Formats: sequence, C-alpha cells, structure tokens
Amino acid sequence: MPGVVMALLLPAVPPCSWEFGGLRSHSAGQWTTGQHMKHLHFLTPKRSGQSCVQARRACAATAAASDNDSLTEPRAHRAVLHHAQPAGLKESARAGQTDAQSGLNRAQRVVQTVHDWDPTSRLPHVSSEALRSSSPAPPNVASDSDGATLLKSLTWPQLQQWCAALGERPQRAEQLWKLMYHYKWGWPSTMEDTAGLQGGLGQIFTDQARGQSTFSGGLDLQEIHNAPDGTCKLLSSMHGDDTGALVETVVIPVERGGKTRWTICVSSQIGCAQRCQFCYTGRMGLRRNLNTAQIVEQVILAKRMLKEEAQPTSASDLSHFNSQKVNIVFMGMGEPLANLSAVMAATDIMCHTSGLQLSPNNVTVSTVGLVPQLLHLLHHSPAQLAVSLHATTDEVRDWLCPINRRYNLATLLGALAENFPSAPDPPSSRRFVLMEYVMLRDINDTLEDAHRLVQLLEPIYCKVNLICFNTHEGSSFRPSTAEALKAFQSIVGQSGRVCTVRESRGDDDMAACGQLGVVDQDSLIPLLTPPPHLKDKLLAVA
Repeated sequence: MPGVVMALLLPAVPPCSWEFGGLRSHSAGQWTTGQHMKHLHFLTPKRSGQSCVQARRACAATAAASDNDSLTEPRAHRAVLHHAQPAGLKESARAGQTDAQSGLNRAQRVVQTVHDWDPTSRLPHVSSEALRSSSPAPPNVASDSDGATLLKSLTWPQLQQWCAALGERPQRAEQLWKLMYHYKWGWPSTMEDTAGLQGGLGQIFTDQARGQSTFSGGLDLQEIHNAPDGTCKLLSSMHGDDTGALVETVVIPVERGGKTRWTICVSSQIGCAQRCQFCYTGRMGLRRNLNTAQIVEQVILAKRMLKEEAQPTSASDLSHFNSQKVNIVFMGMGEPLANLSAVMAATDIMCHTSGLQLSPNNVTVSTVGLVPQLLHLLHHSPAQLAVSLHATTDEVRDWLCPINRRYNLATLLGALAENFPSAPDPPSSRRFVLMEYVMLRDINDTLEDAHRLVQLLEPIYCKVNLICFNTHEGSSFRPSTAEALKAFQSIVGQSGRVCTVRESRGDDDMAACGQLGVVDQDSLIPLLTPPPHLKDKLLAVA
C-alpha cells in the first residue's frame, strides 16, 4: 500500500492553504497534486491576508514555544515533523528570513526549555499577554519501530485527516475512534481483535492498514503491584525501548457514600528534569518524554484492569461499570507541561465525547510552575489545572523547586491571579486552580508559612490541597506532625479557602505521590544546598 501524506491541523484553525513538496491542499482535506510520502508532516499555514513576514513570525513563535521533542523517542522511531513554506510564498521567503529570525530570537528569550537554564539567574516578570503570544508545536504524532502510525496519538481532527488522506469515508474515522476508546468494545489492542465484534473492522481494511497504522498504545503491561490499602501500581514496558525503563501508573480507589470512585495517576515522562528536592522521581533526572499514545494507553490499561476485576456479565452491568466516576490526574512521573504537545493531545482524547468520555472537570494537569506552558494550557485545553507551590518565600522555593529561579512566586502567582481572579461569592461552576502544598516538618509547615500562604493566595480563586510527605530512601525530609498539619489547615480554612488534606495512599509499595520511578544509585541527581537557617532541620543522610 502506498505511503500516506497528511496535514495535521490544530483544532479550530481558520480556513487556510497548505503546501509541501508540490502537494497542495485546503482545510477540506482534498489533495490536488504531489508525491506520496510515508512520514507525517506538519505543514505551515498561511492565513488569508497574511504577509510573508507575518506568516514567518507566527511560525517562529510556534517553533520557539515547542517542548523538547528530541527527547521523545529515537529519531528513527518518530514521525518526522517538517516546517514548510506557505503556498505562494516560495519566492519571497528569503525577504522575510531576517524578520523571522528576529521574531524567533524574541520568542526564545521568553519561552526557554527547562533543560538549559542557569540556576543562578532569574528572569524579570513577563506579562501573560506576551507569554500567551507564543504557541507550542502541534500535538505529537508517533509511530512504532516499524514506522506504523500509532492511531492513539492522533486527536479526533487528526484521525479524520488521516482517513481522508487514505480516501476513506468520514464514517471510517468514527468507527476507528469508537473501537479504540468506547467501553462497549473493551478497548481492543489490535485491529485484528475487532474481527467478529459488532461494528468491527473488515478484513480488507485491516490488511490494507497493516504496517501503516496500529491500535497499539506503545506499552505492554508487565507487572501490577497491589498495596494493602487497595492502591495498584501498573508497570509497563515501552515498545522499541531497550533501556529497561518502565512507565508507572497508579490506580487509587476512593470510597465515598458507599460508592467506589477511581483516580488514575498517569506519567508524562520517564524521570523528571525539575529537581524538586523532596521528590524521588526528581533524583532520576529526565530520561525521555512519553508520546500521546503512551499517555492515553495508561488510562486504557487501568480501565481494562478495573473491568477484569468487576467482571460485568450483562449490558446493564457494563453500563454500570462505565458510570463509575474516574478521575485522571497528571501527577505521576515527570512534569506534564515540559511535554506539552503530547499532554495536550492526550487530554483532548480523554475529554472527547466519543473518546474516553471523561468530563473535563475530572482531568487535572499538575505543574510545578512552567508559566508560558501553563498559560497555553489554560487557553487551549478544558482540563483542570493544579500548581505545586510547596513554599511561601522565594528563598525556600528556589531550593525546594528550582524552577522558581526562572519563574518566581510573583511571576507564577501573577499569572494565576490574572486567569483565576478572586471574587466574592463566586458561582460553584466557576473554574478554579488547585494549589498543592507538600507538608515538610519544620521546613514549610510553620504557622508563619500558613499566614503567608493565605496572603499570597488572596487575589486568586483557588482551593488548597495539603499533601502528606511520603518518605523514600535518601531523603532528608520528614512529614509534618499531625498537630502541625491540623493547625496549618485551620489557618488556611479560616481565611475562607477550601483546604483539604491528601492522605498518603500506596506509600508502603512506593506508589504514593513523589515515590515513583527507579533511581540508579550511580547516577543520582545531586541535591541542592538548603538555605542556612534550614540546614539543621533536615535529617542526616548516610
């Protein structure tokens, strides 16, 4: 079967034309001429009335704000993304090159990756409007080691484009989407698994698609660890990976009012580059980003496991199983916003009404404070936002969360106040931000910290979630006492804030918050020096 050429369109893109290698198309998806190529290409749009310089500046801003794609997978295992010239601009491209480079440099000064920053420097405050002008690259589209497109890495508009490029009718995209994500079909692992199912794929299409595309999510479930409190940790290997690294996903049961609801904690990276001092995953450093399909597959693996445990025997049982509330939290390994394109596409799939059918209110993306990416998420995703604050002064947060040396408390909280302004008697349906705060004994849990936190959050419409610290090997931190935790919560609650406590779940099997990952003792990321007045508050570590 000939290779496939696609144009990957971002949602809600105005009508525009695209060109690459002699291939021209319009947003309706009709191809007029061009050579078939196996790899996928993102084609740069030129909107109606837009000059060459304007188009090039838009492309430069897009490229500058993209996350570190080179860490996603080995080059041979990735779809190749190319930036091409807009239609009709080939002759005038050189004229706009200087202005484009200038725009690129300006954008790069605002949106830098977290992998090359100077920990001793601090950027000045940048307005939300300036940061919002830079857009990340389109969602990550992945392929397996044989070059077959992972269909679970495509959003709904992208899958429609993929089917149109094959010459398939629009119904084909709907059929594939439901087979991959609807609970009725049990989330089949391969196209061949749909044979015999009502609405399954025919043999002709399956044969044609073989080698070109796959239902695989790029993960194989290897182990399930069960903690005494009912928490499960799923360990999955990655296709085409020979390092032995495992993707860790945690499934947490929550009993409320006699009903069980589930929280699925997914990972977005292997390891993490943020170096939060209390986090076990941070000692690994960043190993690689996960692609969209691997993030979505974690939810599907968890749902398959829960379905096997429930063993529904009838259509009504199956419907009851699907009605059980499921929350998705991006709080596993990694900083989600450092892998923004893949995470954004994954949340789109999870919240699609014909996809995994999760309410946007039940999908939460957590960040330690990457402000430009945070702003993009707020304006382009329906998912909820959680921010890991963990300190009330820049001195302590510079140490606990080194990203604060780039985006300090004033920058981070200023962006949140602009987007979640506090107001008297807000409606219950109004969007809020969840502020996460890990409680570390004698470090950030004093009464002074509690009062400062109330003052810092005064202009922000938010809820506060206090997290009991989960100890791990090599940590010099201790969890707060029950008395300190209660007093801290009382002060925050008396200010009118909703303030809850997240109790440890799965901590006896290294499945709790901040405990995920496998750290090689020979390649530990070194810890930072604490502020002088806190040195004697830490435990001595051999």
